[in-house]
Amino acid sequence: MSPKQLAKAIGVSESSVKRWCDDSQLQATYTPGGHRKIKVAEALDFIRRSNHGLVDPRSIGLPTNLGKNSVEFSDASELLTSALIDGEEPNCRRIILDLYLQNTPLETIFDQVLLPAFVEIGEKWGCGEVAIYQERSACMICSKLLNSLEDTIPSSELAPLAIGGTLTGDFYEIPTQMVSLVGRQQGFQTKSLGANLPASTILEAVEKYSPKWVWLSVSYIPENHYFRAEVNQLWDVLSAQGIHLVLGGRALTTDIKSGISYTTCCDSMTDLANFLKIMS
Repeated sequence: MSPKQLAKAIGVSESSVKRWCDDSQLQATYTPGGHRKIKVAEALDFIRRSNHGLVDPRSIGLPTNLGKNSVEFSDASELLTSALIDGEEPNCRRIILDLYLQNTPLETIFDQVLLPAFVEIGEKWGCGEVAIYQERSACMICSKLLNSLEDTIPSSELAPLAIGGTLTGDFYEIPTQMVSLVGRQQGFQTKSLGANLPASTILEAVEKYSPKWVWLSVSYIPENHYFRAEVNQLWDVLSAQGIHLVLGGRALTTDIKSGISYTTCCDSMTDLANFLKIMS
């Protein structure tokens, strides 16, 4: 976006935005003609770091009502649950972006807003209060929201890389998307490989990308013995190369963890963020 667009979005003069660019408070690139251009991720990161609210979010392609009535954190999970059930994608996006622009860490949004929302949707589904189509729609909306968040987080091409996904038989993609975003916010380049992956193809990706760490999101284990074999296969190769293996997920019981090797096992996205802060 141009300085003029950002200035309009946050209600300041264009000259102020240009001065922030020149003072390195706001990173900008320059066209061959010398015009400043600001990446969307950098602009949103600046808004998070500064005291400038959004006056005209539409001017930078954000929902019109974003920032008008800031979402109270205590109400966010209930509001998101209702919006997901009703299939209100724009409202879901507004809630998540409002929290993000209030400088709420992504791991906090995921642990304390998104996860409780899906727990409640699951309970309502189990009781027949939510139809199957509503649950599936909620998952699709969430996945789209997480994909769109990638464009809001600055990332350096010089940052160390992390890759990951889920193993064979585990089709839950939302948790691995969240891991990717938390890793990105902690200063890593991240690449989610997707779901239902055999260990052999993850090792092919390791050979290609040479990551600093590899994650496995574990929401479902179809066969315990096969799962243990795949994880230990990964560990043998990764540990020999000094690559960390990071695990997390609801299916990782004490019994399962006792039979596998890994660098760390995280019980929440906050645990993951804390581990990555130490590692970086």
